[in-house]
Amino acid sequence: MKEIVNSAIDLREQALKCGSRVSASYALPEGEAPVGGFNMAHNKVTASAEIINFYHQTWLRGGVTACDNEDQVRTQNAERIIEVFKSLFIGCVSVYEFSAKQAISRHPQKIRPIKGRIYLGSIIKETIAVGRLPAGEINAWNGTIDLRDVLVHNNGISDKDVTYKIPGCQDLILKDGRMIKGNLRLFQ
Repeated sequence: MKEIVNSAIDLREQALKCGSRVSASYALPEGEAPVGGFNMAHNKVTASAEIINFYHQTWLRGGVTACDNEDQVRTQNAERIIEVFKSLFIGCVSVYEFSAKQAISRHPQKIRPIKGRIYLGSIIKETIAVGRLPAGEINAWNGTIDLRDVLVHNNGISDKDVTYKIPGCQDLILKDGRMIKGNLRLFQ
């Protein structure tokens, strides 16, 4: 459990470092989009780390539970942690989408015009098309967006069969009509 708490704290620091790198690379102020998205993600991760740490401290003290045995307690604790990370994942992807939209509205000349409603998927495609993101990242972004959409719109049940290879993460396997499965690290 302590490893999960430390993982959340590490994610928080990574958000700040990513924001600083983007700020320095593109000479953008810390609060300007898309850098501001990393600051918002940092705040979301901080709140999630605090919740996870609270759970950890409660469990160490033998917190109140309606479970009859320790296996049930572990299962329910894992489900709670997954729920915290799932909410964090959804929130962070949404923050990045919001920040990307803001960046496009402030600097429309950086990518080709997008017709219709602007979504993160169309922003990523156009960003790759103009060479601002490597083409090899499209699979990871598509997986990230699909995972967020399945969680938000389909209660975690996929509507297609697809596998995404996301660098540094476990393979994301979506099966039509099935609930997404993973371990405590799925949303990290």
